[in-house]
Amino acid sequence: LSLSSMFNGVGVRTPRGTGTNGYVSTNLANLPKGRRTVKESDWKKVQKLKPQPMAKANKEILEHDKKRNIEIRVIQWAEENGYLDSNLPQDKIDEVMDKARERITQEEYIKSNGRDIVMNRDRQLSTHE
Repeated sequence: LSLSSMFNGVGVRTPRGTGTNGYVSTNLANLPKGRRTVKESDWKKVQKLKPQPMAKANKEILEHDKKRNIEIRVIQWAEENGYLDSNLPQDKIDEVMDKARERITQEEYIKSNGRDIVMNRDRQLSTHE
């Protein structure tokens, strides 16, 4: 093709029918030859870097997470034992759930050997664990 039969140097006479607006953009992902490799001095600098220490967990968030997990267990216990679907008065249901909440809280305290820890140990990579 000659330059006169090209549109913007691309090989089509007009952008009509091509499904494009005719604008040709450059490939920004293509790196020049000199930037494809890492210089040895830069690589040594990267190796000398020390990892940042993990941020300390927010105690309020940890406490909230513990209370939330206890509350979930209380609700699951109430559903399994049919208290949520029963015809008992609400104050009676609340009283039974309060006792269950105290029992579950004691179980978790005993399970943690008296230490104040978060109950979900499967997500220890978070800063709030």
